[in-house]
Amino acid sequence: MDMTMMKPLPHPTPVTRPFWDGLAHGEVRVQQCTECKTWVFYPRS
Repeated sequence: MDMTMMKPLPHPTPVTRPFWDGLAHGEVRVQQCTECKTWVFYPRS
């Protein structure tokens, strides 16, 4: 029997779009603040 689970789709914002675009290309992209060098990983829960 073939059962397909429905998964929620992401709703990218301008801030999170690079993350989701990277995943679509097989990459994990993490942003870094150019001022303080803090890593910013989205999406956040």
